[in-house]
Amino acid sequence: SGTSSKYITFIERSLANAFAPGRDAGIMVYGHPHAMFGYALGFFKQVPNSGKMQDEGDYSFTGRVYLSPMADKKKGRALHVGFSYSFTPNVNNTGNYTIHSKPEAHLAPTIYSTGNLGTQGNTDANIAGFEFATVFGPFSLQGEYFWALLDTPRAFSQDPSISGYYVYVSFFVTGEHRSYSAKKGGFGRVHPKKNFLQDGGFGALEVALRFSAIDLDSHAVGAYADGYDITLGANWYLTPNVRFMINYIYGWKAGKKAGAGGGSYDILLTRFQIDF
Repeated sequence: SGTSSKYITFIERSLANAFAPGRDAGIMVYGHPHAMFGYALGFFKQVPNSGKMQDEGDYSFTGRVYLSPMADKKKGRALHVGFSYSFTPNVNNTGNYTIHSKPEAHLAPTIYSTGNLGTQGNTDANIAGFEFATVFGPFSLQGEYFWALLDTPRAFSQDPSISGYYVYVSFFVTGEHRSYSAKKGGFGRVHPKKNFLQDGGFGALEVALRFSAIDLDSHAVGAYADGYDITLGANWYLTPNVRFMINYIYGWKAGKKAGAGGGSYDILLTRFQIDF
């Protein structure tokens, strides 16, 4: 999740992005004190999508550290591992706390949700994440895992614990490679060897395959379905700033509530992107 949406391999982020913090108001310090190490620490006030502040509370403490023991842009080689943690005490004084996700399509409805896991004024939320990525020439492998534990002393017989993850591989048929920045701890713009129609150039062609999952069947709640998506994608980079994208997604719901709201779905997404 440390990579800008302009540069991600697929059109939409994975199901596991439901656990990643969104845009909030706050303060943050970050740095890259060593060629192989970076960090970011922040204190935030959670803000809904409308931009209106919520009730008192909803403050979160978030941190991320990462190591990049190998990062060679010229040879197209990189190795990245990282860890993140977010703690939100007394989440929303109204007691509302929900983790939900769309099926990797922004225009689709929300079909995965825990329902309300919070209780009046006494729920603490802990979210931990692990990230891994490697680039070896035209080949790339990347994955993330998120785990959330809610401290709800009076709500359930045991605290709800839910998780999500994804893993994907990508390959540049035309020989390019993903551009990793050790300073930012994420990926940047792809540069074709030859831009489209420049000296007979074709641009860069990338194919990718992703599997992602979200596990909402908390043992404490025991009533919500799990979700799984398989995404096949292709990207045609005409220039570093222009690309065509196409994704096919096959997904299905499983778990204890699958009988009531289960089933499978097929999604086809396309995008023409120009960015600056």
